[in-house]
Amino acid sequence: MRGMCSQAPTKKNPPAASFRRKADDVAPTSKRRRKKKPTKRAAPSPEELVGEETCQEIRDVFHHAARSREDGCLSIGRARKCMKRLGISLAADDVSKAFFGTSDDDDQVITLDMFLPFVATKSLQKDKAERAFQLFDRDGKGVVVLEDLERVAKELNEDLTQEELREMIQLVDRDSAKNDNDDGLVLPQDFIKIAHRVNL
Repeated sequence: MRGMCSQAPTKKNPPAASFRRKADDVAPTSKRRRKKKPTKRAAPSPEELVGEETCQEIRDVFHHAARSREDGCLSIGRARKCMKRLGISLAADDVSKAFFGTSDDDDQVITLDMFLPFVATKSLQKDKAERAFQLFDRDGKGVVVLEDLERVAKELNEDLTQEELREMIQLVDRDSAKNDNDDGLVLPQDFIKIAHRVNL
């Protein structure tokens, strides 16, 4: 009979979303990407700071002075003369100590790899000292006196007594050292010593 023949209930297909959920449950979790630590950039070398033009000038002066030597190096005396041509004045003992740690190494030679970074560093120090000198010598006198040091020391909150400032001037006063004449004047070429003392 038609009423007796009941059809078996048809299974309803689950929505597609449920399959996606199950698939998500079964799928392996993806590995988290590790964040790369930022790499620290190395500080620029003195050669990079002075620029290629200055470096080439230093190389040219070195090669010109070393052209007569087979080893292509410079003696301490010749290296000192090269530095003077480049605007850097150092005593022979200071050059020897800077490169070899002693003033008794007259027989040592200086290579370009030694000379270039050293002169580049001294050039940076010289430029910094010249800028600092202008800061002290606001009136354009061409020299720095005790009153200039006192004013800038206060501006920089440096706790320096007048006696300490006087000692600085005496330390770098080349005229006083050579002629026993303490005129209390600091010239631009001597100023780098004071600049280092007051952390400029």
